Amino acid sequence: MSDPAPSSRVEENKALLRQYLERFWNQGDFEAGNQFLAEDVMLHGLEADVPVALPPGRAGVIEMRRIFARAMPDFTMTIDDMIAEDDKVLVRWTGAGTHTGDFLGIPATHRRASWTAMSISRIENGVMVEGWQNMDNMGLMQGLGVLPSGSPPAPMRWFLAARGRLQARKNRRGQSA
Repeated sequence: MSDPAPSSRVEENKALLRQYLERFWNQGDFEAGNQFLAEDVMLHGLEADVPVALPPGRAGVIEMRRIFARAMPDFTMTIDDMIAEDDKVLVRWTGAGTHTGDFLGIPATHRRASWTAMSISRIENGVMVEGWQNMDNMGLMQGLGVLPSGSPPAPMRWFLAARGRLQARKNRRGQSA
């Protein structure tokens, strides 16, 4: 049997990712991790989003889900956009949950937070083998009340403005040379 046509393979990858996000992340079906993730799945940049030591591969993703389950039992991931090409699927999503348990060392705030993220997953033979993600950690922490929202404090605004003026001067000098 030959490979499905490229467009149907792209649609299959999108369907697979939708099922994975729904079952594993939204329903907390940990067995779905075994079904949809390669044992040695490589998630690039995961340490930036979850700054704790995680085991490699599928076990690390499952542990990350457990962290969210303990911290936000009502965690949901809503797909805002999904775009696919070849073996990659990009998902722009919104996460939301009520912080009722310890989250990466942050005691429960009992606040409901939502934040945005984008994930790219590479699918091979019906499982995710590689992924890249950028999550709005600052938005999450502001939603939890751990970081202030709004404009930075006045000293920080002054510092950022001064830094911007210094960089503009450097740029002008570089152009006139």
